[in-house]
Amino acid sequence: MSRVFSAAGEKKFRRDPRDFSRGGPLDPQLLVTLLIYMVADGNRRGYQHLLDAFWDEARIYGLELPTDQPVSAASFCTARHKITPDLLRYILHEIASTTLETAFESQRWCGKRVYALDGAKINLRRSPDLEAAFGIPDSGYCPQVLVSVLLDVCARAPVDVEVSPFASSEREHLLNMLPSLARGDVVVLDRGYPSHEIVQTLIQEGIDFLIRVPSTGTFAAIDELRESEGDDYLFYLDPPKGSPKEWTRVTVRAVRLRNPDGTESFFLTTLRRSEFSRPQLRQLYHMRWEAEEFYKLFKGPYIGQAQFRSMSPAGVKQEIHALVLFLAIARVLMATAAKATGADYDSLSQKSAILGVAAYVTRLFLAVDGEFAVHELHALLHRIVATPYKRRPGRASPRVSYRPRLRWGPSGRVGG
Repeated sequence: MSRVFSAAGEKKFRRDPRDFSRGGPLDPQLLVTLLIYMVADGNRRGYQHLLDAFWDEARIYGLELPTDQPVSAASFCTARHKITPDLLRYILHEIASTTLETAFESQRWCGKRVYALDGAKINLRRSPDLEAAFGIPDSGYCPQVLVSVLLDVCARAPVDVEVSPFASSEREHLLNMLPSLARGDVVVLDRGYPSHEIVQTLIQEGIDFLIRVPSTGTFAAIDELRESEGDDYLFYLDPPKGSPKEWTRVTVRAVRLRNPDGTESFFLTTLRRSEFSRPQLRQLYHMRWEAEEFYKLFKGPYIGQAQFRSMSPAGVKQEIHALVLFLAIARVLMATAAKATGADYDSLSQKSAILGVAAYVTRLFLAVDGEFAVHELHALLHRIVATPYKRRPGRASPRVSYRPRLRWGPSGRVGG
């Protein structure tokens, strides 16, 4: 992990090559640690309270910091804007391609890595800079940002993230994330993604896909399948008129899955019928639900940020990247805990891991004494496995919240 974090010192991730040249107390590596500590706090404390707590923890555990007293909130805010959001995304990529790949080598579906991509729109604080950079929906009052996360669904760990204005295209996010995928990988997509461009690009890159498509107003192959009596056919997809010259006729498999409630779902896939049956495709599509669970966590009460702190576009991206990076680190440590203790990875509690990692951030990233670092890491791993996750298959009734409603909502007063 320390090798990955060493990239923080590279000049390409500084807004100005002259930044950090005067040797101030906040260097890039310490700033990355502070940003992870900040998002792990879940936006419960203001900047100065957060910095005071960070310095207090370092003092309690004998961890060396550049100053005896906490730096000011203004100094931290000034320093954090000297590093680009790309730094945290780069660290996420490095963890995904090295640490994450090793930790989850056994987590595969039919021997393949499986990814899901989904997007979510998130409200930001009201600010002219954020409004200009990300835009405000016609029916909204706050700037909004579109966040897409590429998730390894077998490991349930994020490997890439894209942030852009709320009116951006999720398909464009997928195309931007292609470098995070490799030939032979499988990507599972929902109904917002199917297009000739996506199909052509994924096939050219050698990436298999399972894409749910609308039952009407979509590819001609789906119209033919819907009118037929069969459930599984091979079709040719011809590029529409005016397509790029490199687009060619491609062969895809169109599949109909009949649901227990009598409805039908339609899919396009490159996975061969001789290797993957329709029940297997149903299982594969169900795995995409991990992306929905990730966003539930992303906005959840114990790690969600409510509204991100920064009032600048770069600061918002920085915080989103830091939050996704923190969740990836938590997943790596869950896998490490399972391997070290012999526990079943699927039985580990996600909440226990996240709260545990949040409590150990200073000790994980500031410790320089090897023996102390190993001792604290073992303590964290045992904390992660101490509280197993209790699965509740076949829940008979929906969850009902009796939490008091907020008095004010986006559209005005909602409660007494």
